[in-house]
Amino acid sequence: MKVQQILTNAIYESLQDRKFQPIVDGGYLLVSLNHLNNILDEWKDLIPYATSITFTDVVNLRNTLFTEVDSVSFVINRSTTILNERTLREFREIQDVIDLKGFPESFYFDQQLQTLEIYPEPSTFPYQFIIDGRIALADLGQFDDVPINMPRFMQSALMYEIAFRLAATYGVEWDGKKETLRTFLFDQMKKKKSIDLSSKAESVFGLPSTRNRAPFPTWYYLSGGT
Repeated sequence: MKVQQILTNAIYESLQDRKFQPIVDGGYLLVSLNHLNNILDEWKDLIPYATSITFTDVVNLRNTLFTEVDSVSFVINRSTTILNERTLREFREIQDVIDLKGFPESFYFDQQLQTLEIYPEPSTFPYQFIIDGRIALADLGQFDDVPINMPRFMQSALMYEIAFRLAATYGVEWDGKKETLRTFLFDQMKKKKSIDLSSKAESVFGLPSTRNRAPFPTWYYLSGGT
């Protein structure tokens, strides 16, 4: 399903009659898309995300933005080491040698800049960094696919929330039955935070990870399964 279909359904639920106004107003679509991306940002703590994002190049890792990082593991010669998370002050204190290459031991996640720093950087190839966290994504467009990992009830929750906001935006009366359904779907989303989705969540930058993953606790990250 395309994002546009969710937007169209939301417009039919709030602003247009599907039978008598079958052609969706383009202006409504743009407003709906803005609402959709705002909602996805507001609901990010309810959205599941990949716990297995694998990088085989530290440069790619440094150039990737993250909204959340739970842990960082370094894999070399089939051996895995979990790096120590440091505060900014601690991280700067251990950087005795600038641009030191060696065996990575620590990381710092800058929540404001959404970047990861590793120290020391690896000196030997091949290796892997496995990040348990969420990559920052650009806004979805109306012709993008709905993420394949998003269950139907979550798509419905998103659609009714967009419809509700459209009604408020244009001063249209919002049906009490629709409000009951919107609230029910949102409550179901909050209860499903422990949903166990398959490991399609893994984003691989190079070699695939060989480590097994445990179920992740929050709703899988809206990357379209990448």
